[in-house]
Amino acid sequence: VFWLFNSDFSEIQFVNEAYAEVWGRSIDDLQADSMDFMDGVHPEDREIVAREIEKIRAGEESDAEYRVNPKTEFQTWVWVRGKPIFDRNGEVERVAGFVREITDRKRREQQLDALNEATKQLSYEKTPSAVAKQVVDIAAEELGHPSTLLWRYDADQTASIRGWPQRPLPDSMPTTVNRSQQTRPK
Repeated sequence: VFWLFNSDFSEIQFVNEAYAEVWGRSIDDLQADSMDFMDGVHPEDREIVAREIEKIRAGEESDAEYRVNPKTEFQTWVWVRGKPIFDRNGEVERVAGFVREITDRKRREQQLDALNEATKQLSYEKTPSAVAKQVVDIAAEELGHPSTLLWRYDADQTASIRGWPQRPLPDSMPTTVNRSQQTRPK
């Protein structure tokens, strides 16, 4: 999406057709009310947008990521860059920018964060059965299923897998009770 507003955002001077698809709002509504785009921003993210508008009005560049499009229940993520355009006197005359839809990137980041957290949790376990329990709990959480549907392992069989410790790790190793309550070395 490419856009061009006047300096106080009271008039949209240009927006391409991609706006309607990404924002879930009509271009006609935006032309009738230049701030209509705010209705397409997730309510929790509107403060971010307001701050970025003020930055541009003050002559600074804007760079933000936030959620848009009520038609997708605000599951659409965008990266928005804006830049002031100055007149001969150095005053902000217009603001121009672009929007790039980044939903897939955000989903990948969230998946990576979940995997990093899972790896961290697994590193605190002392026994193969504790690791297996953590793996099942993590999988259940990520898949949205009760762990009882996923819990199908034999502790004796798991302990015999090559590479698994055949005895518990030293007591000095940290352990976790569950993913939300953990102890760490001090």
